[in-house]
Amino acid sequence: MLNEERKQIFLEREKMSGYTPESSGNIKYTLQSFGKHEELIGKDICDWSITDIRECFILRNTTSTNVLRNVKSQLSEYTNWCINHRLSQINQNNWENVTESLLKVCINTGLAKKQLIPRDELLDRLDDLLNDRDKYLILSLYEGMTTKELFSAKKEDINGNVMSLSSGRKFVISDELKAFAERSAAATEYYIKKSNNVHVDVATFKRADGDDRIAWLVNYRLNTERKDTKRNTELRLIKRASTAIGYPTMTALKYNRAGRVDYIRRKIGQDDITIYEYEVQHVDEIDAIYGAMSPTTRADYLKVLKELDFIE
Repeated sequence: MLNEERKQIFLEREKMSGYTPESSGNIKYTLQSFGKHEELIGKDICDWSITDIRECFILRNTTSTNVLRNVKSQLSEYTNWCINHRLSQINQNNWENVTESLLKVCINTGLAKKQLIPRDELLDRLDDLLNDRDKYLILSLYEGMTTKELFSAKKEDINGNVMSLSSGRKFVISDELKAFAERSAAATEYYIKKSNNVHVDVATFKRADGDDRIAWLVNYRLNTERKDTKRNTELRLIKRASTAIGYPTMTALKYNRAGRVDYIRRKIGQDDITIYEYEVQHVDEIDAIYGAMSPTTRADYLKVLKELDFIE
């Protein structure tokens, strides 16, 4: 990172301006993540040209313009601060000149398509996991549940192949997900795999946030030494399970998108209609299962579907 002391002063100013710790932390992370690019280009972020910005955005392999849009906003703010304090060599904020069309050119639609995992492939990978809890986590996201819904679900919420979720939804689940959920709720031990491939029995675990008499579908313990929040622990569980089956870049949102596309593929079968066309024509039906998207997120998603239809 270039001019690290300057950036630290800027971050201190952010705190003084009433920013929340979360927003200040996001700006700090963005500045740090661009440090290597600064060193390669040989210029501080505030002095980058449009070409510098475009090349860096492409190298980041981002699959969403939302991410790039947030970065643009943060680094534009930093650049304006540098200009106001006469620290910029070019005295021009090129981040403000980054257009929506440029952002769309910079997203990696190829990577986005690879993350649209077919259901059969996902089930094969889930067989490699040792614990039904982890299988339930991944497949529930893939079938359309939110993280809040899946972590708050209890065994008593399952009635046949319908789950009564905390959001109020009556959610239809597959036979596979039902089996994973019921076995996860009944589990009292958790297994991990050491480097020597010996399966190690971990002590009995219970949820730290509720009555032990409740049969939660997901049990876990908060790491008090790390002072983890419930949310961070839950996201780490998903990340760990994903990495274990060879999908280290998958997130809750990406599983949702992959499941959404697989749902459409199964619906259209051999019909003479594209994935994009079905999505547009049946959006209310699909949103009822997988949730609605913001306009910008949906624009990115539809762009991927158009390219996917071209390939298929």
